[in-house]
Amino acid sequence: AEYMGDKMSIYIAYSLLKNFNGSTYEYYMNNIVKPFLNGVKSISSSLEKLIKKEILKLGDKTLHLIRESCTEQLSDNENPNTSSIRNMMLFDPSHSGITVQ
Repeated sequence: AEYMGDKMSIYIAYSLLKNFNGSTYEYYMNNIVKPFLNGVKSISSSLEKLIKKEILKLGDKTLHLIRESCTEQLSDNENPNTSSIRNMMLFDPSHSGITVQ
């Protein structure tokens, strides 16, 4: 069970950082991480410690996350309306004028 908590804490820490990458690192730590960890602590103090350790280990990865986001692409048959990719730019090679320009 310890291994699963360890693995899950890594995913949670990285997901939080990736989804709130638009804010400053200080804001992220004070207004996202602290309240989140307080909620987790009320359920499991050992999981809270694991997640906190991973978040601190990750540090400020702003540039890394921007680069990673730029490389994300939809699969061939993936619907952009239901995609897990948060921000995307669509290019319309047909020049039909139906895309945002």
